[in-house]
Amino acid sequence: MSDIVIVSGSPSESSRSERILQYLGSFLEKEHLTVTHISVKDVPAEDLLFGNFDSPEVKQIANQIEDAKGVIVGTPVYKASYSGVLKALFDILPPDILKDTPVLPLMTGGSLSHLLALEYALKPLLATLKGQNLKGLYFLDSQIDKT
Repeated sequence: MSDIVIVSGSPSESSRSERILQYLGSFLEKEHLTVTHISVKDVPAEDLLFGNFDSPEVKQIANQIEDAKGVIVGTPVYKASYSGVLKALFDILPPDILKDTPVLPLMTGGSLSHLLALEYALKPLLATLKGQNLKGLYFLDSQIDKT
């Protein structure tokens, strides 16, 4: 069981969102919290595409999230919303997967114009899953050094 589960919704290999999530995970580990990282890239594409909620990988992810004391969900902004692959993952997890769990939403985007995607897209998704949304973080791509 991890204290914190970090879920990355970025399908990109060189993701700014993922860099921030890794940084947060390192910071939390220095505070003596156990951290588990989950990436949508780790989920078999067939499970996401065909909605295979019975797959062993999806069940393991569900167990890790359900057992966590807190969850951080990060994604880049795509078309004024979260990534489709992140939505595909949450679609095959139990509908109350985040029940009574504090959740920190995090998004990265190319401009301040996308800032509202945090409030109008990601937070409602997490609330639908019964998560207790924290304020949230938004970073501009220009603020993040990918190296």
